[in-house]
Parts: sequence; structure tokens; C-alpha cells
Amino acid sequence: MQVGDQLSEQQRLAEAERVALEQQLEQERIATERKAETQRLAAARLEQQRLAEAERVALEQQAKQQLEQERIATERQAETQRLAAARLEQQRLTEAKRVALEQQLEQERIATERKAETQRLAAARLEQQRLTEAKRVALEQQLEQERIATERQAETQRLAAARLEQQRLAEAKRVALEQQAKQERIATERKAAAQRLAAARLEQQRLAEAKRVALEQQAKQQLEQERIATERQAENQRLEQQRLAEAERVALEQQLLVASKRQNDLAQLQQLAEQQKLSIAAKIEDVKTQIRSALQKASTASLTGNQPKISLPAETRGGKRNSSSPVIAIPGMTGVRKLALGRLPLDNASDVSLDRLIAPATSSPDLEASNNNSSSSTANLFLLKGEFRQAAKEFTLAMATRPEDSLLFTGRAKSRLMGGDVKGAGDDLDRAIQLNPSDPGNFLARSQVKDLLGDKQMALLDLDRAIELNPKFEAALLKRGALRAELGDKESAVKDYGQVIAYNPANTEALYVRAVLKEESGYKAEAVADLSRIIQVLPRHAAAYYRRARLRDDQGDPKGAISDYDASLAINSSQSNVYNNRGLAKSALNDLQSAIRDFEKAVELSPTYSAAHNNLGAARYKAKDLTGAIASYSKAIELNPSYASAYANRGIALEAVGNIPSACRDWRKAATLGDADAFAWAGAQCSR
Repeated sequence: MQVGDQLSEQQRLAEAERVALEQQLEQERIATERKAETQRLAAARLEQQRLAEAERVALEQQAKQQLEQERIATERQAETQRLAAARLEQQRLTEAKRVALEQQLEQERIATERKAETQRLAAARLEQQRLTEAKRVALEQQLEQERIATERQAETQRLAAARLEQQRLAEAKRVALEQQAKQERIATERKAAAQRLAAARLEQQRLAEAKRVALEQQAKQQLEQERIATERQAENQRLEQQRLAEAERVALEQQLLVASKRQNDLAQLQQLAEQQKLSIAAKIEDVKTQIRSALQKASTASLTGNQPKISLPAETRGGKRNSSSPVIAIPGMTGVRKLALGRLPLDNASDVSLDRLIAPATSSPDLEASNNNSSSSTANLFLLKGEFRQAAKEFTLAMATRPEDSLLFTGRAKSRLMGGDVKGAGDDLDRAIQLNPSDPGNFLARSQVKDLLGDKQMALLDLDRAIELNPKFEAALLKRGALRAELGDKESAVKDYGQVIAYNPANTEALYVRAVLKEESGYKAEAVADLSRIIQVLPRHAAAYYRRARLRDDQGDPKGAISDYDASLAINSSQSNVYNNRGLAKSALNDLQSAIRDFEKAVELSPTYSAAHNNLGAARYKAKDLTGAIASYSKAIELNPSYASAYANRGIALEAVGNIPSACRDWRKAATLGDADAFAWAGAQCSR
């Protein structure tokens, strides 16, 4: 009974231990899921902050924003898929761990039962020995009685029998003890083997999990490096756009000065006319006085005949004002949806509505129309000076006398949109379209408002209507292509850009965006063809040379890539990312010293460019400059403490100089950051 109770107690404890382990695993799974959710929320908040910043600079970075939003959408989708895959993998591993623990517990239960069975058999043998001993005692008593009868003979036989019996019992006892010890040893060995097997399985699972985490972190690191390179390229493009915008602003200021001078000239002419009127009126009064005093009986006709003739200067007469105000496209907000900046061709029918956004209102020879024209012209001047609220007020004043003039609503919509009142701009454009439903420019402007308000499908409908009214409306085609690309319909976007190019083969913006979309869709040869056409039209397009160089490098043509990198740097020698990529191409051709110079130039232009520091270290390592390589890797790690590749590369350089402990530390750090190769190196060379 005691043995049975002990077995039941052991089974109960084993079951309790199994339940506790399952609860612990469940808690660990819940904690892991919560941590992953917290990280995802933090990443989402960071992404929202970055998108808010992107929206703030969207008016200046139109081409950049489309690419950025596409990358964000791709990253979000990849992040969602990765999180889902991670959850599934974690659930699978948890289930496998639970099954392994259950198997381990089952093996321990079997071992316990076997041990109990061995103890029961040993107890049975002891009982059998006790019965045998009792039987022996009875036999000895019987022999004792016979010994009394035959004392000498019985004594001799008893002694002989006793010796034999002792030897037999000793031998039986020794055999029984050996068997018991052997069985206990076998049970112990089986239990230890089971524990070793379970430990080995757990270790394999841990290593697999660590390798998976390392691979995920390596992928994240690569994505981060690509994101940093893209952001740096976009920053360079933004600076170039700022320079162009500054030049455009200076030109607008000059035009504003010209307009202001004309206004001043007009005011001076009006003042001069007023003075002439007063002078002539005074002369008339003098003549009248003289006539009354000299010829009191003269007729009124003779008085009138002697009156001087009054003539106003031609400059003061009513007439249409010839405005030279520049045409400005409504800036796009995100990504590649950027309309052309600067002066648009006035003979292009697609630019009519954009021209009307700031062009002076139509003048009239009568005084009332002249006053109305003055209000709208003043509004346009305020628009040029950037005083959007005042411009909107002036347009509102003009509407008081011309409530059915669609141009005034279009102008006020422009003022409100530039002043941040997106909803008000949309209301004005709705009214302008009601008054003039055949103007494609109003539909284009309203699509911009719908896009800003997040209603992209309605924006597409407005763009469809604008293009229906004017199939050659380049601005609308560009806008629709960009919006379709943002919504993931790259095929339709490519068609829109193709229409623009068919109407205007020299439109480098459409060619460039179509090249980007084709590259992302895998049609790299066609992307190269579009970039080559850009270079033919605009030989100083640095970005086209840079992107074509990257594509050539990807296609295994490092020499052609270097030629394009050279051309891009000849146009703009301050592009650190171009120096870095050219260094990589030269390194692939084993032109190490030239590659080192390019990497050094890249870090000189951008001292915080961690990828360039890492690449400089790799080139120095290949050139046998181990000390310089270690210094470059260390700088890359200082700039980016999560740079797995830099840690792995520095470990290789440290191994080359014989510093194995430091190399192992770097490899282990790289492994924790997701570098699978470093994980393997650390396991193979740092286990002792």
C-alpha cells in the first residue's frame, strides 16, 4: 500500500508540474504577444508622426512624397504580414514546446512506474526469501531431531548441509542485489537519456528561434539601410527643389515689382489727369469771366466757341489691362504627384483654369466694371505676395457685383487652398463648376482638394471628368497617374504617364515617374529606356543618371554604372549617396583605391552616413588596411549602434589581427541584431 501511495503521489506531483509548466508557457506567450503589440503600436505612432512631417513638407517635395508613400504602404503591408507570420510561428513553437514537455512528462511517468515495478519485484523476492528461510528453519528442526538419534552422522551431515545452504543463500542474495542494482541503473540511465533528449530538443528549438530572430533582424537592418539611403537621396532632391523654388520665388518677386511699378505709374497718371482737369476747369472759369466782362451781350454759342478744347492723356483712358502675371500650377501634396513648377505655356488649353487662379479679372470700359476689375486685380496681387486671406476677402468683394462669375470663385478657391482652408476651397470649386461645368481646370483643382481631404475615389472621378473634357490635359493625366500609383494600380498609372509622353515626348517628369514604376514592377530594361530618353531631352538630369546607374549595376554592368555615376556627379558633385554607390561599383571591379576615395568623399559630404563608413571599412579590409578598416567599422557602429553588418565586418577584421575575444563579442552582437552569418561564425569559432 505504501508503495502504491508513493506512486500515486509521484504521479500527482508530475501532473501538477506539467500543469504549472503549461501555465508558464501560456503566460510567456501572452507576454510575448503583448510586447509585440506594444512594439507595433509604437511603430505605428512613429509612422504617423513621420507621415505628419511628410504632409507638412508636401508642397515643396511633390516628386519625393509619392515614392515615400509607396514605400510606407509596402512597409506597412510587409510589417503586417511579418507580424502575422511571427504570431503563427510563435504559436506553432509554443505548441511544439508544450507537446515536447508532455512527452517528457509521459516518459518520466513511465520511468517512475518502471521503478515502482522494480521495487515491487524486489519486495516479492524478499518475501520469497523469507518463506524459504522459514522452511529452512523447519527443516533444520527436523534435522535436529534426527541428529539426536544419529548424533555423529547427523552432525556431520548438518554441518555439510549448513555450509552448502549458507553458500547458496549468499549466492542467491548476491544475485538478487546485483539484479536490483542493474535494474535501478538501467532506469536511471533511461531517465537521464530522456532528460538529455528533451534538453537537446529544447536547445534545437532555441537555436532555431534565435536563427529566425537573427534573420528577421537582418532583414529589418537591410530595409533600414535602404530606407536611410532613399531618405538621403530624397533630401538631396528636396534641396535641389528648394533651390529651384527659391529661383522661382525671386522671379515672382521681380514680376511683382514690375506689377507694383505699373500700379504706381497708373496712380501717378490718374493724379496727373486729375490735376489737368482742375487746371482746365480753372482756365474755363477765367475765360468765362473775361467774356462776361467784355461781351455782356454775346451769345452762349460764341462763348462756347472760344472755350479751349479739353483732351485727356491717352494713358488715362479706359481700356483693358495687359497682365504679365506668371502662371503657377497648384502644388501636389504627396509622392510623385507634383505639377510642373514655374511658367506654364499659355497656349496649352490644359492650363486655362490654373492661369485664371491668379490672372486679373476681365476689365470693362465703364466705371463700375473698372472698379470690379480693380478688386479682382488687387486680389491677384495679394495672391502673388502670399497674403491669401486678404486675397480671399478681395475676391469676395468682387463677387458682390458679379455673383455669377465662375473665375472669382476659382480665384477665391486658390486663395483658400493656399491659406489652408481646404474645405472652403472645395465649396468654392463646387460653385465654380456649377457656373462653368465645361472648364477642365476646375475639376483638376477640385480633385486636389478631394485628395487632401482623403477622398481619393472622388478625386479620381474629377480627374476622369477633366480628361474627358480635355483628353490632352497633361496636368490632369499626371495627377491621375500619381493617384493611381498611390492606390496600387501601377499598370493604369503607367498608361496615364504614357498618354502624357505620347502628347509631349519631352515631358521628363512623366518619363521619370514611369521609369520608377516600371523599375518597381520588374521591367528594368524599359525603365532604363525611359531614363535614357530623359537624358536625351535633359542632359543635365542628375537623378536620371543616378537611377540608370543603379539599374545598370543591378543588371551586372558595373562599368556602365560607373559611367552614369560620373555623369551625375559632374552635374552635382555634392551627392554623397552617388559617391557611395560608385565606390561599390568600383569595389566590385577590384579598383580598391579609387573605391576608397569615393567612400571617403561620401563620408566627407555626409559625416553621419553610417553605410558609407561601413563600405569604406570593407574596401580598406580588402586592401589589407586592417587598422583603417576597424576604425571605419567602429565609426559606423558609433553612428548606428544597431548596425549588424558593421559588427560582423569588424569581427572579421579583429579575427584577422588575432583579437579573437573581441571578434567573438562583435559576432555575438551582430547575431543578436539578426545577422545569420555572424550567428554561425560565433557558434563555430567562439564555443571554446
